[in-house]
Amino acid sequence: MQRAIDQIKIQTAKQYKPAPAPPTRRQLTGWTVEQVGPKMWVVFRNSTTQGKQAVIDFPDPSWAESFAAGCNAEHKNPTRMSAASLKRKNKEHLTEDDKAALAALQDGEGI
Repeated sequence: MQRAIDQIKIQTAKQYKPAPAPPTRRQLTGWTVEQVGPKMWVVFRNSTTQGKQAVIDFPDPSWAESFAAGCNAEHKNPTRMSAASLKRKNKEHLTEDDKAALAALQDGEGI
């Protein structure tokens, strides 16, 4: 019995591979929709490093198209960070726009 348990431990230890890190914003190329069944549409995330990855499936094509369009719009024109999260973010990770917004906040202006 113990030998069978040890064999299972060895097999599962060999097969485990940690999931790769998700692609960064620069590696993403967009989201697409494909029909994978008679009543199933899947939204795929496309990246230069990991290729095409399924994100979520929908029973209606309009829902899938709407989700993909929202993801593509957010990718092209990202939402600005809130003032609180902008102040907490490490200085070396700020973009030029973020630095300008942070300077305006520190001067007492709004974003």
